[in-house]
Amino acid sequence: IPPPPLLHPEGVRMLRPSASVLLGYFTLVNIFIYLDRGIIPGAPQEFSDFIIKNELGTATDVWFGLLQSAFIAGLSVSSLVFGHLLHYFSGFWLMGVGLTMWSCAVLLSGFSGVVESYSLLLVARILSGVGEASYASIAPVFICDNAGDKQGLWIAIFYTAIPLGTALGYIYSAVVANAAGWRFAFFIEGFIVLVLALLCFWIPEDAFPIRKNKPATHSKQPQSQSQSTQEPATATTEASLTSPSPPPSSATHTDMPSPSASPRENDRAPLLDGVHHPTYTTNNLAEAAKGSAREVTVGQDGVLSSPCADDGGGEEGKAASPPSVVEELLAVVTAPSFLVLTWGYAAYAAATMGFSTFGSSFLMGLGFFRHETSASSVFGAMVSLAGILGTPLGGVLADRWEMREEHRQGTEGMHRDMDGVTPRNEEEEKETEYMRNLRLSSVTFIMTVASLVAFLIFIPSVYMTTPFGFLGGFFLGMIVLFMTQGLMNLGLLLAVPPENRSFAFALATILLHLLGGGAAPGRG
Repeated sequence: IPPPPLLHPEGVRMLRPSASVLLGYFTLVNIFIYLDRGIIPGAPQEFSDFIIKNELGTATDVWFGLLQSAFIAGLSVSSLVFGHLLHYFSGFWLMGVGLTMWSCAVLLSGFSGVVESYSLLLVARILSGVGEASYASIAPVFICDNAGDKQGLWIAIFYTAIPLGTALGYIYSAVVANAAGWRFAFFIEGFIVLVLALLCFWIPEDAFPIRKNKPATHSKQPQSQSQSTQEPATATTEASLTSPSPPPSSATHTDMPSPSASPRENDRAPLLDGVHHPTYTTNNLAEAAKGSAREVTVGQDGVLSSPCADDGGGEEGKAASPPSVVEELLAVVTAPSFLVLTWGYAAYAAATMGFSTFGSSFLMGLGFFRHETSASSVFGAMVSLAGILGTPLGGVLADRWEMREEHRQGTEGMHRDMDGVTPRNEEEEKETEYMRNLRLSSVTFIMTVASLVAFLIFIPSVYMTTPFGFLGGFFLGMIVLFMTQGLMNLGLLLAVPPENRSFAFALATILLHLLGGGAAPGRG
């Protein structure tokens, strides 16, 4: 039975949504963020007239492009700040502050149209990047730690908001700008996201635990009178992965947690008696046989509590003090996988930016279309649909491949009990590291294969002389290429120690915008 809703000290009932509802909430907010990015390019004529009214000269494309890319300035300055503050503050509180700031900046963007001030609009766009930084660097960490064995799919769903939100932004901006003016496009989305932002302040962080800091110690489990029941938890990592031992006889007791129950439900199962026992939270018997059982104690409320959490009791359950900015930066930039993935992601971003900038002109140059409007509409719809189809497909394939590798190595379900908790000793730290590397290898394998297949599809497509042949091959190649989008983000989270993920993601976001997608295209 789930615990009763936690009450705020002032009597306000807190929100405790399920993990799937949280994913839906994050994805919805992400759609609005990318919808906002499509407002300015979706109403080019209206914003050009606005620039001319402000007497900024004849180079309207320059000022237009500056508006589109201004958010990068705010994003770059504040991403690392929010990524590091996660060590000190609640992640939901930080996201609530950031999204509230983002909503206010969007409303200020609309107000700039009322007073007809380009400078105010430019400042508002920069501030929107500051607000976005908190959400962009923290939300993926919560998804990663609460997705269970569907990390690839859940991260991919979250990032499907990029092509979906951008495509909707173009349509939304054009419709609203023609009906009531572009300023109302900002007003409408600003008020909607403001309501969504306030929900973050009513979600307690203990509802979705994440790992923020290193364990304070890595000592082995102390010997006690219940030594016989502790043996599975102190087995070495190599033995637990290669030669599983039979589960303890107490695992067959009728009061043990159900193998089909969720990890959160199993954690609250009743104890057999008042002493320490291992609990088998996911795939109970198989996990016990692998030596990955975790010690639990009975609390005052009569339910299980794990000392693995960041706020756990005892020296082995406590987390170390937060790292300094320099320590965190060194931990991230010295991770080889992080550097390789970041450079690869930058190349991907540069390629897709080139597609979006020159795609319609390229189609017209090939003689497939005579009018820019038709070429832009067809090309934009084709790329957006490819992203919507390809991004979640890549996540599904990565999850399937990881399950295949877990089955081959006999480690099914081990990682489900490790997400969001701090290892208590060196053995559990090695187990966590092993499973993280296994996930990373699965993700990079699918990314490598997808990139190679996309390349092989693009090569013959460029030699097609008919619109059907060229567009068909290009569309199929983009679907396969977009399969890597969500996986690259998941790979960045897996490439660094769990306590540095938010900071690493913030740093990667800055590098991607500077190296791969920093220049917003003007209107060709």
